Amino acid sequence: MKRGMLITALLVVSFGAMYLFSSGAQGSAGEKKKLLRVGVYDSRGIAIAYGNSALFDKVLKEKKAAFEQAKKDNDTKKVQDLEEWFPARQAKAHRQAFGTMPVHDLLEVVKDRIPAVAKEAGVDAIVSKWELDYLAADADIVDVTRGMAELFQPREKAYKWIEQLKDVDPVSEEAIEKHESSR
Repeated sequence: MKRGMLITALLVVSFGAMYLFSSGAQGSAGEKKKLLRVGVYDSRGIAIAYGNSALFDKVLKEKKAAFEQAKKDNDTKKVQDLEEWFPARQAKAHRQAFGTMPVHDLLEVVKDRIPAVAKEAGVDAIVSKWELDYLAADADIVDVTRGMAELFQPREKAYKWIEQLKDVDPVSEEAIEKHESSR
């Protein structure tokens, strides 16, 4: 009789343990995984904001002054370098503002203020929407284009253009190259 009770007790404990482990596993599987909140921006908007800002105006003014000084000094190498810089910068601006070329170089100017945009939006990471190689269907995405653009304090007209980007697909690299070569 003692042996029968022992077997019954072991069976009850075994079934109880199996129940606890299986219900715990179901609870974990049934819970929604916690995903990072990802802030995404349209890099074209960043390029538009930068190109319409006092920050860019200052760069242009400095480059033009350097060009004039190089001409005055008969520094042909510097004149040539600057003559090449202006169209190269314009071509890059076209790729960034109309295509999907990364804007990391532009963000470098305001990188110390990007964490404030992330905090305001409640996101854990910020990345260009064109640079996402994979995104889970249930990922928590927040558009931070406006907040990122505001870092450059662009002229008001830039915000209108940035807003219009939502309805316009980026221009292909080939189309931009064709446009550049026809100039």
